[in-house]
Amino acid sequence: MISSPSLHFINNNIKKLQTAIFYNFSDSILRFPACIIHEISSDKNGQLLFLLQKPYRDISDFDNSFAGQLHFYNKHFDYYIIVYGNASIVGGKDLWAKEAQISFNIVHATYHHCQKLTTPRHLRDLITGLFSHNKRRMTWELNNVF
Repeated sequence: MISSPSLHFINNNIKKLQTAIFYNFSDSILRFPACIIHEISSDKNGQLLFLLQKPYRDISDFDNSFAGQLHFYNKHFDYYIIVYGNASIVGGKDLWAKEAQISFNIVHATYHHCQKLTTPRHLRDLITGLFSHNKRRMTWELNNVF
């Protein structure tokens, strides 16, 4: 289980990232496929709630609880979070619901900081000049580009 200060740090950063890829690690034949989810809510005990598109109308034969993984990522931030835990189906088992509500209990989480790659100025200017909508004349010397 994760300590309280670490869990608070993880929850705050998950709220900033908002989107994740959900992976189901169940061994059963019927299971949720990998899909993109949006975090609905989280609490101080490490419970995340989110909605999943149902792959079939009737999911009553799915496992009620199973192991899963969430990859939280947003291209506007320089970090991502991978969360492992136990997922359980909370709601949406009726035939007319299009989504299933999943409760995810965090068991282990890893925070990864990554630096954004910056393109060299001359390459960025070249690409901007080629694809910009306003037609401006740009001259390049071959020595400066390479």
